[in-house]
Amino acid sequence: MRPTELKCSECGATFPLKEERLRCRSCGQTLVIDYEFEREEKLEDSLAAGDFSPLTPLEGERVSLGEGETQTIGSKWSGPRLGIDLTFKLEFLNPTGSFKDRGNSILVSWAKERGATRLVDDSSGNAGSSLAAYSARCGLDCTIYVPERASGGKVVQIQSYGAKLKKVAGSRERVTEELKEDWTDDSDLYYASHNLSPFFLEGMKTLAYEIWLEKKVDLPDHIVFPVGGGALLLGAFRGFSELREGGLIEEIPRLHAAQPAACAPVVAAFREDLDYIPQIDIEETVAEGTHIGQPARGKEILAALGESGGRAFAVAEEEIKTAYTELAQKEGLFVEPTSALTMGALKEMKAKKVLENGEEVLLPLTGSGLKDISTAKGLI
Repeated sequence: MRPTELKCSECGATFPLKEERLRCRSCGQTLVIDYEFEREEKLEDSLAAGDFSPLTPLEGERVSLGEGETQTIGSKWSGPRLGIDLTFKLEFLNPTGSFKDRGNSILVSWAKERGATRLVDDSSGNAGSSLAAYSARCGLDCTIYVPERASGGKVVQIQSYGAKLKKVAGSRERVTEELKEDWTDDSDLYYASHNLSPFFLEGMKTLAYEIWLEKKVDLPDHIVFPVGGGALLLGAFRGFSELREGGLIEEIPRLHAAQPAACAPVVAAFREDLDYIPQIDIEETVAEGTHIGQPARGKEILAALGESGGRAFAVAEEEIKTAYTELAQKEGLFVEPTSALTMGALKEMKAKKVLENGEEVLLPLTGSGLKDISTAKGLI
């Protein structure tokens, strides 16, 4: 595989790979990296050796803190109770406590290759703390914009890495708006947007590679993702698509989206069979990592659900809290509420016969419970 150019996810327009662009000049939609796939390549040999570098756009050395290769364990209580073969991929064991490290390893590496010295991003917390860590690792200046309501643990983590922090009142979308207002005319700044950057998305592909390496042809029937911006679901979809293109798998697992009922724009679009994300009223949710009313890659999320045969599910606040408690007290897994969304979706999936008895289901548990101690105190 050889990265060739940036390609619009909507109209197909292309741009040079090294052009500093996050959206299509023609239609304003998000971009992905287009690869030239050579069938004679020994994709399986590269993956088996644990060498993912030929499958990324990087030319130089990757900035790493040891992200990826997270453990997968079986459910001892929830799976048998639901009659399914349930496993958890422990993404909260990544270096900064969340899956965002996969994306930032590639994104920060690319920014460094391009000569960037100052990075900025807007985040509900996890992406910001991850970007701060990887920036510190390679000596780059970093500024993170977060909502005023961001969890204290994430805020402290961002500051501990030496990043500058700016809290913004209002909606998650307002955080992005204020960043752009502050930095519009600063050409010296690299906007390391985890929601928009195609390079961040490339880092998420490694989840699919690892699942394949562990399972080979016997992949899970279903994988359920908590979805805010949708990067992990989309990255996994890209990774599985490459494995299919390379002849290593025949079908992509069914990829599903779980969102809090208080903020479920993808669910609203799915229920109405739309190919775009509608404007909806959103409320506060304990799953703060998914509190995004208009995901930038919404159309891509819907397309990935459709192509993989997946669906979208809304989870009530009480169900999220119940799942959060069950994961800790029945499975011994202390995760943040956003991670518990997927467990909360399983009951509805089983009731609607999306899940059949004996099917294999994988849940990526995306963030550590230590990120949000205040919520834990309110539930124990």
